[in-house]
Amino acid sequence: MGTLVSFIERAADLLAPVDGYHWRQLLAGSWMATDGTGLKVLVPKLPVAHNGYIELYRNEDLAVFQYEADKSSESVVSKLAPFVGKLTADAEHRFNAVFETGRVIETGCNAHGRRKFRDAEATQPGLAKEGGAFIGAIYGEEDKAQALGLVGEALREHRQRYIRPIANDFEVWLAAVEPVLLPSEPLMAAVRYYRNHRDALFRFIDDPDAHDNSPTERAPDRRETARTCLRGQLGRRPPRLRPSASWPPAAPSGCPCRPTFAWAFERLRHPPRRSSLEWRT
Repeated sequence: MGTLVSFIERAADLLAPVDGYHWRQLLAGSWMATDGTGLKVLVPKLPVAHNGYIELYRNEDLAVFQYEADKSSESVVSKLAPFVGKLTADAEHRFNAVFETGRVIETGCNAHGRRKFRDAEATQPGLAKEGGAFIGAIYGEEDKAQALGLVGEALREHRQRYIRPIANDFEVWLAAVEPVLLPSEPLMAAVRYYRNHRDALFRFIDDPDAHDNSPTERAPDRRETARTCLRGQLGRRPPRLRPSASWPPAAPSGCPCRPTFAWAFERLRHPPRRSSLEWRT
């Protein structure tokens, strides 16, 4: 196992400059989406696995995976400090400080809200399906706009004409249902998610550059799986690798790092005999 881990770690080190380039591209853009999931990390001398966190940041062209030891707000604020634009995320409190800067505009992820209604179907099937139907109708109209290739003002007009009435009816339904639910019911969590975050969740209706969903929700279906490895000790962040469905991965069109890919994987297959690997400039 030690040899395999070292092999992967060496590959990650060699690809680190490419990864850094992708992260700078994301920060220089005007929109990105993010999501994350917990990750068990084996740390030497700890009796149990540590609960780490893997985050995905992406736009339409790039996807960057990052590891954090915890879900602290400080790390998110620090890494996104250079970014100015729109960020599609779920309603985690750790992003509040990012949005409070005024440089980053929150756009909500309706996929998270839709999932809450599906979870509530186990206890309130009738009402939960009613609520989910509003979101499904919104998705349907958005799919039509995408199929037509609408962008800019044409997309805004479509959303305001067809999606805004659905959203308005949805809000009326939410206000009517909330008083009859107990605070502990799963459906109440779904209702409050939309009542508390309506501005971010429906911002895409008036802003053609905003998204109704986070594309990170669909990443697993598109085989965008990170070849990441944790370095065996807490506090050492693993490299952020761009996902790829091929091996070795292909560099994006026009990427100045294209020669790096071929060299890095050749270096991996035939490592030098000296013990230390230095980046070749």
